[in-house]
Amino acid sequence: MWNVFVVKADASRGTFQQVLTPLSLAEMNRIGGLPPQAIAGVLGKALSLNELEAITAPDGGKLDYRQFRVNPRFLFFLHEVLGTHGPSLREMSDAAQKKGAGSVAIIDLRTKNGPGGDVPAVDVIGWYRVADGKIIGYDANRAYVLFSERGPMQLSQPLAALFRKELLKLRV
Repeated sequence: MWNVFVVKADASRGTFQQVLTPLSLAEMNRIGGLPPQAIAGVLGKALSLNELEAITAPDGGKLDYRQFRVNPRFLFFLHEVLGTHGPSLREMSDAAQKKGAGSVAIIDLRTKNGPGGDVPAVDVIGWYRVADGKIIGYDANRAYVLFSERGPMQLSQPLAALFRKELLKLRV
């Protein structure tokens, strides 16, 4: 689901950034570029062209969560999509109906013990508030970590498809 692209960070300085996005190059071309809301975050620091060319991947190209800086616009858009459009998904409405009252958590699937296990707060994306078997609201989890030692966010297939659909509505 994730791609790393190099983008110009500061044209006047000639620096570049490595950014993490769920969009492919073909999708970015279709919508006219890379919208800020589609950039999950930045990997490392801004680099000159010479520094960029000198990068090697001794670890096989694995992404390092310690070098990641989250983009608040991405998180805001993610929560906006989950809060606005997520309740329309069958998986969410079924979970709410089954729950009856209380809350239904949206779990990042990368969590160590799986969504049915003991889930740390950093792997809970947010919660739907539920009453009478219906979703009545959404609360973002401020403790959620988009990219942890277990990797970047992994949504369920229906949520991932919904999020991608909304990202592709953006224009640059």
